[in-house]
Amino acid sequence: MMGNRSSGYDGSSVLDTGVLVSLIIVASPNLLGAEKPIFNAARFISERYAFYEVLIIANDSDRYADDALQVLGREVAQLRLLQIDGDNDFDDLAIHGYQEAIGDTIIISSSDELPFIDLEVLLAPIRAGAQFVRLKRKGSSFFARAVASAMRVLTGFEVDIRYYRTLALGRQIVSDLLKIPFQSHLIRFTVAGHIRNQKTVTVELPRVRGSVRHLVSRLELVLHLISVSSVRLLRLATACCALLSLGALFTMTYPVLLWAIGWNVMEGWSSTIAMISAWACIQFAAAAVMCLGISRALELQQARNTPRVVGDRLIGDLFRRSNLLNVEDATLSVDAVHQNMPKELRP
Repeated sequence: MMGNRSSGYDGSSVLDTGVLVSLIIVASPNLLGAEKPIFNAARFISERYAFYEVLIIANDSDRYADDALQVLGREVAQLRLLQIDGDNDFDDLAIHGYQEAIGDTIIISSSDELPFIDLEVLLAPIRAGAQFVRLKRKGSSFFARAVASAMRVLTGFEVDIRYYRTLALGRQIVSDLLKIPFQSHLIRFTVAGHIRNQKTVTVELPRVRGSVRHLVSRLELVLHLISVSSVRLLRLATACCALLSLGALFTMTYPVLLWAIGWNVMEGWSSTIAMISAWACIQFAAAAVMCLGISRALELQQARNTPRVVGDRLIGDLFRRSNLLNVEDATLSVDAVHQNMPKELRP
């Protein structure tokens, strides 16, 4: 098992002042019991970087969000909670994290994966120059590889259940990917195809036990990706229909071609082929135009369907005393921090 432990860390080390780190935690499925992992992750980053932010993204229906903010607000500096309208999945929530994060390095994870992730595994390759770091399960079955290949062909996305949702990215690549509106909520599936300098770290995390709920969630992900890749599939259908229409047009000219070369074989079957080809040419051309129009309409619709933010709260909304915030003049000893720390967060 891996965790947010600072093994080998020397508390006297100088903090890195050249990088701003954004830690994004997506509530998946909710923030129940996520306070301690978030606190540990925030402390891990604060011990290494002078400038950082912690951004929590949750659905507005998450009834544990307020409790988590109140508990974490006493100890976690630069904390911000965004609540999103509706019942959104991980990727729909993550888009707001990408848009709101201001860090040079962005780490995104989910509340159910964060307790088992060693953040140093993600940050070390970033410091070495990598622009994108992802985690891959150690070992995989033939079925998992076959499904990944089929999904890559079908949807055009890098879909592989062997990879975790936890990622580390550079600010520039996120900004570039956000310029593609209809794919912005699928960054974790498209980012690998846009970056050359990337790192995949193989880890061995606790296995998620197979259950009906887990299987249903995977099927929902596959269906969701197929639906959002409908634009790509429709454009592929447009190209196929256009080629078939051109082929039918060429076949329709077959009797004319025979007449042009002087072959006197104009029989009934030639006229039948010409008529069928003319009908097929018109049908395929109409289908190509229809698929192109629908794909364009879906592309515009997907770009407008980003869930809206209904709540944006900072620590200052709950606490008015400046010594509870991460300001330069506020210096609290480790003992004082542990003494004031809620019992559920004490190490």
